[in-house]
Amino acid sequence: MIAGSVNANALLARLAALPAKLDGGLAPSLADFADRLQSLVTGDYLSGGVLQSRTGTLAASVGIADASDASGPRMALVATAPYAAFQEYGFSGTESVAAHLRTIVEAFGKPIRAGAREVTVNAYTRRVDYPPHSFMGAALDAMEDDFTDTIADATSDALEGGSS
Repeated sequence: MIAGSVNANALLARLAALPAKLDGGLAPSLADFADRLQSLVTGDYLSGGVLQSRTGTLAASVGIADASDASGPRMALVATAPYAAFQEYGFSGTESVAAHLRTIVEAFGKPIRAGAREVTVNAYTRRVDYPPHSFMGAALDAMEDDFTDTIADATSDALEGGSS
């Protein structure tokens, strides 16, 4: 005859420890993946892949934020430039332009004799139909398989490391 027993307290303790082990294993892997994603966005997608770099402000505004909470580790790739969403998602609608000063150096195709001068431009609205130029979403789509592999490897390593 074969007999077996299960120590319920030990089993419950081991199951209760799983979320912490997974969190501990996933956090560094997520941080590494976020670094690779940021490099792809700033190095390829904002340097001619999707958008041409003019001043580098948009690429410089792309960063990684630790968004971990009680539910577990979480990393967020954020772009803080005020026009980042406009580029990522596009815009179709009416835009209000505030009154402002504009410096002109020529009028009707001919240089102004007195040199550059400022003119007042009154407030107006304009119709905008700007297509999306996804630099973050496209990069994440391109790295989907890498992300899946990263999570699978980190989960496997975390669970195997705690099997003793």
